[in-house]
Amino acid sequence: MVAVPGPEKYTYRFGTINTKGEYVVRPEKMNIYREGRALFVQDSLNGRLALMLENGRVVTDHAFEEMEIGNTHITEEQNNMDFPEGAPVIKRDIRFAEGLVQYMEKGKYGYMDGDGTVVIPARFDFGFFFKNGEAPVKYRGKWGIINKKGEFVIGAKYGRIGRMGFEEGLCGVRIGGKWGFIDRNEKIVIKPQFWLVGHFSDGAASYAVNTNRSGHPVKYGYIDRSGKPFIQARLVLTMPFRNGLAVALRTASEGRHPYIIDKRCREILWDKYGAEMERMDDDYMILAREGQGGLYLDLKTMATLFVIDYRYYFISLPVNGIIYICFEKSKERAEYGYLDLEGNVIYRYTETGADNIRNGEF
Repeated sequence: MVAVPGPEKYTYRFGTINTKGEYVVRPEKMNIYREGRALFVQDSLNGRLALMLENGRVVTDHAFEEMEIGNTHITEEQNNMDFPEGAPVIKRDIRFAEGLVQYMEKGKYGYMDGDGTVVIPARFDFGFFFKNGEAPVKYRGKWGIINKKGEFVIGAKYGRIGRMGFEEGLCGVRIGGKWGFIDRNEKIVIKPQFWLVGHFSDGAASYAVNTNRSGHPVKYGYIDRSGKPFIQARLVLTMPFRNGLAVALRTASEGRHPYIIDKRCREILWDKYGAEMERMDDDYMILAREGQGGLYLDLKTMATLFVIDYRYYFISLPVNGIIYICFEKSKERAEYGYLDLEGNVIYRYTETGADNIRNGEF
């Protein structure tokens, strides 16, 4: 990705180049966000995003919005919305997975590969990404699950289906306005009784209640495979349990700084490292220790990948296993580089001059 000065003061226009330094997409976009192999482009300041392939082909409408970690509570509107109408679609739900990504044609969704070859024609009202060879889709107003041939393995007959599909043999479904879980034979294993549920991981799934209060009305807790809550719904954000640990946010006042808890809702690791969450995605979390560096966590295993034992100006989440970092910066000089997932410096370079430094931030 490259950036050049834009027509307005202190603005830039973004494009992409190939390994030969040739433009694939000329720097004419207001912004470009990379999510793995998917590129989300923005044509106007604060505008919605469209999905673009690496070859520069835009394959959806400008229908997507970002979702920050501090705003991942679900509103009544979002819980009941129809895709893509009713509310903006969050861009995390559009991604390359198992070689396929959603595309849009005449208001319908299908799936194509990275070259833009259509694998499953656009005939669905909406489709989530593939996982374990399956994807939840909305078809003729109801939700089911398809395989990579576009065939239904779970018929389109549910009010909603969880975006992760089947995990640990169970899948969240909404029936009669309430969420529960079915097994592969579509037997109801946990009866529909919850305002919202997540997917099962490490024998646990999140559930939500809507308190109908102002501010953050939705509260989250966790249930076991019998449907019994073992952490009551008093949290404002939850992520899946892995190896007995999960990321959670207890109160809205804690903002972007969640905790790591065990299955008794006790704080783990936080006091040990004295750090705050800097940024995260589905796989990694960066904890920042003020003025002392930081910590990289693997959210799949809840293990520490490496400790950042030096101060830094900026550090990114990994893209294709590579981490971008700005070690230090002043008005006339900046040190940039790249790290691997063990924290080793694989390339480091210096830029001088105000213009170069400004470009280097991108």
